[in-house]
Amino acid sequence: MRREQFLSEITESILFPYEEQIVGEFENEFEAKYFNDFLRALEGRNLILDLACEDGGHTQRLSKAADNVVALDLSPNNLRMAKMLAS
Repeated sequence: MRREQFLSEITESILFPYEEQIVGEFENEFEAKYFNDFLRALEGRNLILDLACEDGGHTQRLSKAADNVVALDLSPNNLRMAKMLAS
């Protein structure tokens, strides 16, 4: 019973912002709001690490906010797609 309650609480409080509700280039409104807040906080930064960059979609936006962006992902296919997008 405790495990079921724990999993239920996680689903309600942690996973809620990540429900699929595509908002432009973002997965949901939560991601869009906090990504834009993050971009504003980056002003004047020279180096950003985009860890788990996936296909590089956000890497492109990050590159407009900083002089240098390093994009890493465990998937070689994702890195190929990110490189193609950056070219």
